[in-house]
Amino acid sequence: MNLNLPSSPQEQIEVALDANVKGMDIILINDEYCLHMSDFGVNAELIRKYEHSKIRGKIGYFLNSIPTLVQSNYPFQFQIKANGQVLQKEGILLAIANAKSYGTGATVNPNGKIDDGFFEILVFKNFDFLEILKTLRNEVELNPDFIEIISTQNARISCKNPVAFQVDGEYIGKRKFVEVSILPHKVKIASPLQ
Repeated sequence: MNLNLPSSPQEQIEVALDANVKGMDIILINDEYCLHMSDFGVNAELIRKYEHSKIRGKIGYFLNSIPTLVQSNYPFQFQIKANGQVLQKEGILLAIANAKSYGTGATVNPNGKIDDGFFEILVFKNFDFLEILKTLRNEVELNPDFIEIISTQNARISCKNPVAFQVDGEYIGKRKFVEVSILPHKVKIASPLQ
């Protein structure tokens, strides 16, 4: 979805063998590379539970989401140092995004571009079922009372207490702070995007 790849295997092979190559940014989070999206909070806790679940796919995520929401200690307290500012934020999830959507297809960063030299910090302020449905339907207008988006090239994110953290869908553990920077056009990829 984020690379706009075609769905048929034949078209995918054509893209892979075509000479159309572009540079993709990578996010460096401490010593970890992030191609897509990482986050602190409820989603990272859900990924931790999902890794131990026997049910896979979207149904597995859904079934694990209910106990995650009930057992989570949100809201979490975050301090964000970016663009010469120090911001104090509270939310259920803080994402660091180089792409538009999660692997499940939920569009959470409508203006995200994988090659613009910036990443976005997304602070989800509360649990709003209707706004979450919008992300699943790929609606690009998200309510600012639900999400705040900060575009930057470097950031330091601190949590009041250690919070569950994941990178590209892999649970890393609880973290209290991360240093984040963008590595522009670090990877060359075959893509139909111009």
